[in-house]
Amino acid sequence: MSAYVKTAAVLLGLALLVNVTYWWAVFSTSFNINMCYSEVISFIAEQAQSTAASKADADMPAFKAMIQELPLHGYETDCNEVLEATKQYRSAHGQGPQT
Repeated sequence: MSAYVKTAAVLLGLALLVNVTYWWAVFSTSFNINMCYSEVISFIAEQAQSTAASKADADMPAFKAMIQELPLHGYETDCNEVLEATKQYRSAHGQGPQT
């Protein structure tokens, strides 16, 4: 085999490896992000139901403020920041961590 063919084969192998690694990372990251968003959406739905059923006058403004203060930035949202905000809301309102 000539040196050019060997070099081309090595470069093609490296390109394939980089491509597979990139797509694996994209898939694994998107899966984790979607799971995080599912948890946040579930939390918001539960809080909306309990706030709507609550008789306390302070619950609705506190819930509204929490929703408005969630660190949402479209596709650049850091899900860990959003989860931390929900944990802070839970602890401030006497709720334990979500199981």
